[in-house]
Amino acid sequence: APFSFNLLQGQPRFNCASKLLKRGKKVAVDFEDWFSREHEKVPWHPDRLIARLEKEVLAGASHATCTSDVMAEAIGRAYGKKPEVIYNVFSLAEAPQPAPDPGPEGPKVLWISQALGPGRGLELLADALGFCEPVFTVTLVGNSQGDYQEELEKRIPQAWKSRVQFQSQVKDREVIPLVAQHHIGLALEKKTPENRDLTVTNKILQYLLGGLMVVATKTRGQEEIAKLVDGAVQLIPLDEPAKLGSALNHLAKSPDIIKNGRFRARSRAEGRLCWEKESQQLVGIFERSL
Repeated sequence: APFSFNLLQGQPRFNCASKLLKRGKKVAVDFEDWFSREHEKVPWHPDRLIARLEKEVLAGASHATCTSDVMAEAIGRAYGKKPEVIYNVFSLAEAPQPAPDPGPEGPKVLWISQALGPGRGLELLADALGFCEPVFTVTLVGNSQGDYQEELEKRIPQAWKSRVQFQSQVKDREVIPLVAQHHIGLALEKKTPENRDLTVTNKILQYLLGGLMVVATKTRGQEEIAKLVDGAVQLIPLDEPAKLGSALNHLAKSPDIIKNGRFRARSRAEGRLCWEKESQQLVGIFERSL
């Protein structure tokens, strides 16, 4: 029987897959992340060993998948075999109709993840609010790592204290309904390590399915999605709070841009970036492998 594994599980799984290939078994590999490029370069991390195993298993795999075209191209250049792309999308059945247009409180802006912590763009957002008028609200969803929430709250300008809300992580089935209650989604990813630049995170795809206009940093993975959903994703430079603040300020005062972006987000999600569409491609890949 075929055996598939997730590269996030690390070196033991690579060794297991390598042994299965040597026994003549079929192995399928999914680069949900490019594991050997997922960490900052540190002496103790076995990146070279993991990269060698990735290359070996990829070469013998009956099929391979990954999260974006730019990642597939990079893996192909590195290892000589290009994975097929399956976006990590979600089901339309999970998604209610998007929220009504913004009311008197202004647009509802959302950032969501499993955890609130450093290196996720939240410092950029806190600093960007200093360049914004308090004409929208912000909700940050995720469990705080240590005292991170307290430190972030200190960084938020005084005029925004009552307009920024914190909410604990929600259950998987509650994510899309929560997303759909908002108008603008924030995907403030970084370009390092390399995997972060190449991948497409859950949140940007959840935002689109929920019918949100998206403001996203200019990583290669997010540029790819922006091209697929022309008009629904506004790209901003990394680490420039004034540019993020300007983008949010402009959107908050431009209901027609938000309305058009939200319509494009939902329609593109229904047309391609949903599980009902992407699963057909995945089934086709497995049928060819088997």
